[in-house]
Amino acid sequence: VGQWAIAIGAPFNLDYSVTIGCISQKGRYDTGMSSYENYIQTDASINPGNSGGPLLNIHAQIIGINQFIYTGGMSRGSIGLGFAIASNLVKQVSESLVQDGEVVRPFIGVAMQELSSELGGQFGAAYGVLVSEVLPGEAAEKAGLQNGDVIQMVGERKVHSPHELLLAVTSYKPGDKIQLQVLRHGKNKSFTLVAGQRSNSALAKGGDLSNNYGRQGSVFNQLGLRLKVEDSQLVVQEVREDGAVAKAADSDGGEIRPGDIVHEVNRIPVKSVTEFVEALEKTQNDMVVFYLERLNPRQGTSNRFFLAIPIEGKKAE
Repeated sequence: VGQWAIAIGAPFNLDYSVTIGCISQKGRYDTGMSSYENYIQTDASINPGNSGGPLLNIHAQIIGINQFIYTGGMSRGSIGLGFAIASNLVKQVSESLVQDGEVVRPFIGVAMQELSSELGGQFGAAYGVLVSEVLPGEAAEKAGLQNGDVIQMVGERKVHSPHELLLAVTSYKPGDKIQLQVLRHGKNKSFTLVAGQRSNSALAKGGDLSNNYGRQGSVFNQLGLRLKVEDSQLVVQEVREDGAVAKAADSDGGEIRPGDIVHEVNRIPVKSVTEFVEALEKTQNDMVVFYLERLNPRQGTSNRFFLAIPIEGKKAE
């Protein structure tokens, strides 16, 4: 953090543009952009057209791939909040694509939750990730893990949150042996499990763990929405001005606004970003159908409505 960062790209079609800033923070996640998130935050100017370009350090080494910016909804350009996918995650994905033709993710088969200070006191753990459910027939059950276990280490890596555990597991491949250090009833235990393989439809009850969306991912990118789960509901955080949702707002069909709750996509109930993206597979006639709820805090009421958003049928990634 604080070291130089150099972004290269074609902002607003201005080829081979170079901007300079610093690394504002590492390991950013929970942005709603992806299930597997490990972002570098930078104030090097990143604008539309920079996405896919490299983020370099002062030695011209690639440390990330520029992906998106926060604008606060007031600007299309940079306000100093840019995000790049960390190069170690990019390397994992690219190697998997070359070797397997797809991104293959390991799966240990647990639902997880944050270990709050209150829960930590009850389970006698200062840190770790609480196992809320062990999925039947999966690797964790076969290895002997139980509900209520607190996973503290994956291999040689300490984990303090479900996100850290998820990234630690993704450094392995299906079939690899993974060593887990677990606290159970105040006693330290060690388990070795053989990682399974996550199917594209696999969902763990503890969070958003599916990836590799194919065409659905392309449609999601077109829509231009940033989403986040709040109180077990999927909420719109930001509507990008260059996305299909923002363009549709110029018509007479209504609009999607930040704060709207997404209940259904293509008549399929959704409560997570993963379920949202998977529901896009049911898109027909190049039209995504939303069922939304908009709250009116002043009046203490809300209204629900359907909204159809047109997309391009052959959007290139």
